[in-house]
Amino acid sequence: RTHALVQQAVVESTASALTGATTRLVPLDATDVDSHRTAFEQIFANGDVDVVLLAFGVLIRENGVETDIDATVEMLETNYVGAVATLLRTARHLQHQGHGHIIVLSSIAGQRARPDNYLYGSSRAGLDFVARGMAPGLKAAGVRLSIIRPGFVHSKMTAGWKPAPFSVKADDVARVIVREIEHPSSTIVWVPPAMQAIAWILRLLPASLLRR
Repeated sequence: RTHALVQQAVVESTASALTGATTRLVPLDATDVDSHRTAFEQIFANGDVDVVLLAFGVLIRENGVETDIDATVEMLETNYVGAVATLLRTARHLQHQGHGHIIVLSSIAGQRARPDNYLYGSSRAGLDFVARGMAPGLKAAGVRLSIIRPGFVHSKMTAGWKPAPFSVKADDVARVIVREIEHPSSTIVWVPPAMQAIAWILRLLPASLLRR
């Protein structure tokens, strides 16, 4: 209960910090899929929605798997099951209204399994895979889908982690998202653009080199 109250306070604080916008908070528990229907009915109750930013993120260190399996399962349920369930409902609503833009926040972590974050990466890879599969059908229905793939992002989620090369700030990712909403470019957008080359190299590296 205390955790829920803390989370609510964080959300309310974030909403109040938004300037130039009217906000309405609708609670949605990613791991409580049965409650999603009610949440979406509230979200779309006031008419059409133009843009949906799908940003789910829980990250635990891989060495935590051995000591806290429950937390690991919750991460997977949040990052994949909750995110995909939300994406499916979002897509259905936007297809029904005939327009809209879905921004899916993915990660380079989903491009190649690495010993230090393979479980987190698997949840990102799964969401990324579903989003790519949905994109053509959504486009035919007048709905655009953009997948944002950043590298290492300096944020509360990665606090205490050693930054990887080409790391960016959360504001950098936000600017790319805004630009993509205003001037759509392609289904997959890397942040920074150099991450696309890095991902290509990671896929080609032998496992022995990747471990080192």
